[in-house]
Amino acid sequence: MKRILFGMAQAVLAAAAIHALVLALRGGSRPAPAPLVDEQAGRIRAVEVHYAPGSEFVHPTYLDFFRQLPADVEIFVAVEKLEHAAAFEQLVGRRAKAVVTGKPITTWARDRFLILADGTVIAPAEPQAGCPERINDADVPFLLARAMGEDARKAGFRFDGGDFCAAYGKVFCSSTWTARNPERSATDLIRLAEGTFSQPVVWLPVAPRHHVGMVFVPVGGKRFLVGDVRWGRRLAPAGLALDESESIAAEFDAAAASLVAAGYEVTRVPVLPTAKEFAWITYTNAILEDRVVYLPQFGRPALDAAAAQVYRDLGFEVRPVDVSQDYEKGGTLHCLVHVLRRD
Repeated sequence: MKRILFGMAQAVLAAAAIHALVLALRGGSRPAPAPLVDEQAGRIRAVEVHYAPGSEFVHPTYLDFFRQLPADVEIFVAVEKLEHAAAFEQLVGRRAKAVVTGKPITTWARDRFLILADGTVIAPAEPQAGCPERINDADVPFLLARAMGEDARKAGFRFDGGDFCAAYGKVFCSSTWTARNPERSATDLIRLAEGTFSQPVVWLPVAPRHHVGMVFVPVGGKRFLVGDVRWGRRLAPAGLALDESESIAAEFDAAAASLVAAGYEVTRVPVLPTAKEFAWITYTNAILEDRVVYLPQFGRPALDAAAAQVYRDLGFEVRPVDVSQDYEKGGTLHCLVHVLRRD
């Protein structure tokens, strides 16, 4: 009788092993990854920023943003030293959880990782090239995940966080991202991204060479705001050196056309690429929270007012954020503040 029971147990274990192998081969041995945190829908519950002494240009932005951010939002701040976190808290008048790197870092929080709705942190396949501070930023995703009590892993491709935008159950990206991975075809990269995020990917084959958040932003109701260079030029202040090429205007138009072709509504908003590479006066690099927009303001009254009116016409409460000292560095609000969690 014991031999019979032992034989039955062996058979059950063998069947379980075979079932596990089949599931693994089918990709069913692990749950599907969570989607990316949405760019627009839901109340913001946690954010992360970098604070680096010597980068005072971000102070007006931080002051405006955190003054208007609800008091119950959790704040993480990546810093080289613990005393830098105390300086950040004193600046913005808010408590923050320090993520100490032990190395100098940049102020640009958004591009170093992506985050899924379950809290999993996704880092690029390789550290980003650049100055030592930018290279050191590669430690932040893993240290942040530890501070949050979440997992972190590397993606199978290179990216900046600003290369992706999650909205309407899909992930939007452009040729800027695929150009970072020239050894792979766009088809292969899209398949990898869809496996990483468990969401369909909408890829824009023609778009300006910048992060997608500098080009467009989802505003609810299957609608995007997309920059309009020609409108921006009509409102440009005298004496500002501009990128006057027709190609940049055409690339924004192509991005708008691709979104329409994919089934989305598009409203245009002024954008003004300057003659300095990546230094754009753009109003899509905002942070949205349901019907509230934290809107970059550049100290260019005609442009600032026109953009604010576009959002108000769509039913948004506009909370202005001064980015007049940031944009010439190549980014603004959405590049500096990473939304980690929403309701």
